[in-house]
Amino acid sequence: MYRIVGVDQREYGPVDAVEVRQWIKDGRANARTIARCEDGAWKPLGTFPEFADVLPSSSTTGTGAPPPFGSSSYMTTASSGPRAHPLAITSLVLGCLGMIPCCCVGPLLGIVGAILGVISLVQIGQEPDRWTGKGLAIAGIVLSVLSFGVFALFLLLSKGSPFNHGMFRLL
Repeated sequence: MYRIVGVDQREYGPVDAVEVRQWIKDGRANARTIARCEDGAWKPLGTFPEFADVLPSSSTTGTGAPPPFGSSSYMTTASSGPRAHPLAITSLVLGCLGMIPCCCVGPLLGIVGAILGVISLVQIGQEPDRWTGKGLAIAGIVLSVLSFGVFALFLLLSKGSPFNHGMFRLL
């Protein structure tokens, strides 16, 4: 019985040699696919003599990553699905940084973070099969808007603020 590691790093099996041969014929495995027999060592399928007749001779000498198990194309990779939109991530980071009240940088980061969050939401909506990260974008927008409140509170409570009188006076 054999076990095979797919491109998704999951272990498949145990299956018999007939099934492994079928996977090779279907293009779901090749000579670089990592496998093991019973409790043996993990090694490329190309090193198993029992599959030499079904493996193309050109693929036994190749090097590189294992083939994408479970797909019909050797060009498919585990990262071919949707991924987090980089602008959504940037919006979240800028929103977090904008919460730190220092000088005039907070509101500036908040403005940029909110704009990038909105842009990423639009692009995620237009291409949902390419991008994810709607929650990241929304969190980035919320934090960016909240950074204005933090900055305003910082101004009101700062010692040299013109607003520091009456009920806002700390000392």
